[in-house]
Amino acid sequence: MGLFLFFQSCSNPKFERKNFVGTWKSKDGAVIEIYENGKCKAVGLNHYNIHPFDQYKNQLLNFEGTWDFTNKGEPKLHLSYSTGKTYQYKGDTNQSKNGFDFNIAGQGLLENKPPFDLYVFIGDPDDIDESNKYKFVKQ
Repeated sequence: MGLFLFFQSCSNPKFERKNFVGTWKSKDGAVIEIYENGKCKAVGLNHYNIHPFDQYKNQLLNFEGTWDFTNKGEPKLHLSYSTGKTYQYKGDTNQSKNGFDFNIAGQGLLENKPPFDLYVFIGDPDDIDESNKYKFVKQ
């Protein structure tokens, strides 16, 4: 039982915000700034790699938004931003938001120790290959 609890605690890391605050860059020059106050800024992200719809081909994604961790299955880092559009709901005007999750890969046998990399899959996530990851590395 003790061995089971040990491996269970290792497989579900408790990420510390301080490990993610800072500047993250991808090979294509895109930059994500993650701030301690829960805000973020992204410049030059390949929009098609993030949202693979034809309308986003050859478009760069720039925004200021917020970030936090999600816990849908395995923990991920979620970025959220306003689309600049509004909508009506029950008489209230609301900002339309968009967002996406980054997978987190760390060091060690279970890849759950800093330093971490952030990535989204480009195309089929079942094709386990570094070339199908849009990866950001902390600077």
